[in-house]
Amino acid sequence: IAEAPSARIAALGRNGAWREALVELAAARRSPSDGRAIEADEQRRCANAAMSACERSRQWERSLAILHELWEDSDVQCRPNVVSYNAAITGCARGSRWQLSETLLDEMRSRHLTPEILTYNATLNSYEKGSKWQQCLGLLRSMSGAALVPDVHSYGAVLAALARGGDWQRGLECMEEMRQRSVVLDLLSYSSLMHACLRGGAWEHGLQ
Repeated sequence: IAEAPSARIAALGRNGAWREALVELAAARRSPSDGRAIEADEQRRCANAAMSACERSRQWERSLAILHELWEDSDVQCRPNVVSYNAAITGCARGSRWQLSETLLDEMRSRHLTPEILTYNATLNSYEKGSKWQQCLGLLRSMSGAALVPDVHSYGAVLAALARGGDWQRGLECMEEMRQRSVVLDLLSYSSLMHACLRGGAWEHGLQ
């Protein structure tokens, strides 16, 4: 059984070969020599895999270009899905483009695509890299309204953002919320909390 084009593109992405992944994507979009067209679902999987390949290599602009190309496709089944937006938002986070991540999240909602926990976490990471702790807290609170429970990665991004601003009080509140939700505080989150306490001149709280 021949390997699916999307699997080949995904493998290239994992190896950091984003240029080769784009070549494979272009080949998949052309009609095969045997005349059998690639199904719409597989075309979208190819595009999503190529977007992830670009995202992994910090080629966020190319990832966004593929997303826009999907929306221009005449076949509805080729249009972007949640996986597409997750890749695009993660790419923007890696590129420290929090405004674009925010725009993409809003665009998803306007197009009636339901963000999932990975979508929120990618956006939170984008805010954290931009030192936007207010936006981090706002998005964290909005997850409850979307019937999603924040996980350790969600809180980790918020705590890292608070650490940048030295807001140890809100950091402690987040830690208490994690305990109430039975979310285990990992080493990175604990380090962020310690850093927030130190930057805020409350080192004694970081030792508790």
